[in-house]
Amino acid sequence: MAKISYLFGALLIALGVAGFIGSGFSAKTALIPAGFGVIMLIIGAIASRGPAANKHAMHVAAILNLLGAGAGLSRGIPNVINYVKGDSTVWLKALSQGGMGLLCLVFLILCIRSFINARRNRLATTQG
Repeated sequence: MAKISYLFGALLIALGVAGFIGSGFSAKTALIPAGFGVIMLIIGAIASRGPAANKHAMHVAAILNLLGAGAGLSRGIPNVINYVKGDSTVWLKALSQGGMGLLCLVFLILCIRSFINARRNRLATTQG
């Protein structure tokens, strides 16, 4: 999961920087996804240290991405709806916030699947 956290960290950084550039370097809040991305890169580095560090780091990553998904989607969905209704001024917000929410949600799902698989493997080795 450490390599996946590097990937999602890089994607979040790219999203944040693109949003900041797209705003004409005026919307500093567009860098929020980049902040999440930097934290994901740090978590990936910690997770790379070994199995025990990986376990704890990925739990922290799951919590971070739960917050990111909630924040991104709760802010992004209304902007997407407004954009579809014809408000072309919110397209950058919709893309940035919705993109962050979706990236965080996908990573969270991958974390949960990984946790389930790790538990199954652990139970299989103790029972067999």
